[in-house]
Amino acid sequence: MGSDICIGMRRKSGEIISALSYSHVFGRILVEADLASPNEDELAVLICEYRDRADCGPLPTAPFGSGILFFDFVSGTIFDGQSISWFPAFREQDIVQALFEHQERFDAYVPHFNELLSFGERDGSGRIPKIVSRSFSKASDRAGLWRNVGLETAPGMMSRYENGEEIVVARAEVPTGSFLALMLDLPTWKVVPVAPRNVDEWESARAQFRSLGLLAQADEAAWDQHVGELKSGGCE
Repeated sequence: MGSDICIGMRRKSGEIISALSYSHVFGRILVEADLASPNEDELAVLICEYRDRADCGPLPTAPFGSGILFFDFVSGTIFDGQSISWFPAFREQDIVQALFEHQERFDAYVPHFNELLSFGERDGSGRIPKIVSRSFSKASDRAGLWRNVGLETAPGMMSRYENGEEIVVARAEVPTGSFLALMLDLPTWKVVPVAPRNVDEWESARAQFRSLGLLAQADEAAWDQHVGELKSGGCE
């Protein structure tokens, strides 16, 4: 398993698009595609970019590498079967970047944040601490969000250098402190999580894909290959 993944969608028209992508796509999806409204055209542009790139290309509608992230605009279902990142969520670094570059899009998601992920306390064993989840009340604006989450903010700036001179590109109030991600509760979507190394859950997800009419013969063959690789790796 690597950082590559199948990202796909079915448009309301019935058109299915699936492509090879990589871990960095998780920093792009929520800021380039409005999933709160939602806007299928924006997501299609992003997926088609990967489909048409020489270093990516089209894929069957099936898990690949680290899994699959698939958006069905017909049934309103997101299939999240991957081992790269939390979804739907803004990671800490995604939030900072969004506040500098995509404030309006971030603000559209603000009313839907409802859960904070962070590391728990270290136990002295040297092992990575457990991830702790904490729910909080939803807010209508950024000030309310940081208050409900319990995060302080501080002025920040994004800059670039030209001919040895620093040029400020953007300024924003950004959260301080350490956390992993803020999770979203998107009312227009049903999220179906799939444990990336659980064969039974993959077969259950495949049954749901079939029942929704999402799989062609080539897709089924790709599912067989992925499940076979999991089994050969000792997954059950």
